[in-house]
Amino acid sequence: MPSKKAWIDPPHKDQVITFSPEDLEGLQVPHDDALVVRLVVTNFDVGKILVDTGSSVNVLHLKTFEEMKLGEERLGPAEYSIYGFFGASVRVKGKIDLPVTFGTYPLQKTILTTFMAMDIPFTYSAIIGRPALRDLGAVVSTPHLKMKFPTQTGVGEVRGQQMIARQCYAASLKGSNAPTENFAIGGEDPRERARTIRGEPAEELDSIPIVEEHPEKQVRISSLLRGALRDQMINFLRANKDVFAWSAQDMPGIPRELAVHKLNVNPTIKSVRQKKRNFAIEHQTHIKAEDPYPLRRIDQLIDATSGHELLTFLDAFSGYNQVKMHEPDIPKTAFVTDQGVYCYTVMPFGLKNAGATYQQLVNKLFREQIGRNVGVYVDDMLVKSLEASKHISDLQETFDTLRRARMKLNPAKCAFGVTSGKFLGFMVS
Repeated sequence: MPSKKAWIDPPHKDQVITFSPEDLEGLQVPHDDALVVRLVVTNFDVGKILVDTGSSVNVLHLKTFEEMKLGEERLGPAEYSIYGFFGASVRVKGKIDLPVTFGTYPLQKTILTTFMAMDIPFTYSAIIGRPALRDLGAVVSTPHLKMKFPTQTGVGEVRGQQMIARQCYAASLKGSNAPTENFAIGGEDPRERARTIRGEPAEELDSIPIVEEHPEKQVRISSLLRGALRDQMINFLRANKDVFAWSAQDMPGIPRELAVHKLNVNPTIKSVRQKKRNFAIEHQTHIKAEDPYPLRRIDQLIDATSGHELLTFLDAFSGYNQVKMHEPDIPKTAFVTDQGVYCYTVMPFGLKNAGATYQQLVNKLFREQIGRNVGVYVDDMLVKSLEASKHISDLQETFDTLRRARMKLNPAKCAFGVTSGKFLGFMVS
């Protein structure tokens, strides 16, 4: 759906944007390749983004959105369909506003971009369409595989990746329906890589409403549960509905006496005024985590899970964001955008050592249960019972712990009372 924003004169309109033979340097010419670029989207380094001047919307592939782990609760309603070149309609999953940074410092600009999250058959991670190009004030040159735009300090540019564009085109000819695995969301804590595979039940689930006044507030239980055990499970979930969060407003946050995220900053070093900046992908490997807190070995977790009659997969609601920043460190997280200066008050996904902080928290919370009826790896949690008849009591113990810590669960990502499923990428039963 085309944007309804009115046109206004862009800032820095006196800057002249031109393309010259020097802009062809490094390209294989002649060519008819698409303009495919790499951009920073809400702190993630995202590749295989198609710049499409023919698209009336900005599109975020559903797989890309899921890899970012922003949470479906952040998707706003989008009650309409998008129509493609041949008139076929595609349903929009939802829309979301995300900051996108174009260019490199000092010739860069960050704009808030509205994306339509869609599960569509193409090989790109996202599409930058006319709305974003208009807000950016960009001029696109297909022959030069480059776009240029005005900034406060001069003309910025984003160069296309010709080889990547050709790989995407070749993949589309083979019928690939989603971005390939190397579509490159970068800039994450290396400890988070194992989190890309979530707890996933291997059986059908039934959605059960647990809030009488709001029937749309549901959780999922195994369709194989029968008789008294099913009734006990439903009654248990309705009695403990306060442990779930349905929006960010339902999250009070973990008490600071239990956990905070601290920055290991040398207090003798003088503060330096930060400028807008992005790290190139080749520099990411040189940014090392400061906290050596160890994570449990995945093979040990899997071995300890096998042979249990009932399992429940739990997922915290934007788990990292439930941990607050250490108050003296909040100003140290300041970052500069075109819209102003901002700080993090809660632990974001992109900070180094965030995974270590979260692992310390869950180890502390579940220290009496880990190895007995709980398995936990960062924010992947599993409640396990050797006997099905004891599963409700195991869940009650876990929920009591969560309640004391004020940790909230995401009902859309939990699965209760299943007999098997994937945990950390391995099948357990």
